[in-house]
Amino acid sequence: MGMAENKLRLYRALLRGVRNYPSMKRGQYEQEIKTAFRENKTLTDPEKIEKEMNEAVLALKEFQRFVGYDANSNWTWSPEWHKSV
Repeated sequence: MGMAENKLRLYRALLRGVRNYPSMKRGQYEQEIKTAFRENKTLTDPEKIEKEMNEAVLALKEFQRFVGYDANSNWTWSPEWHKSV
């Protein structure tokens, strides 16, 4: 699986997770996820990509922790993903 596919899977998992997040700011969080992915879609620096992906995985794990949401609970980010594209 290439990096683009992994980003898309993570993006979708985050959106599914935020929909079940117990917060009145759920809509705001959903918009922040969309904005962050849109702004970072052109990143080419491997270090910046790794930083952003790590933050996204941590956010997904927060959703999982709070609501028991389990969309691929074994999510980890590997810098090797960007080399497979």
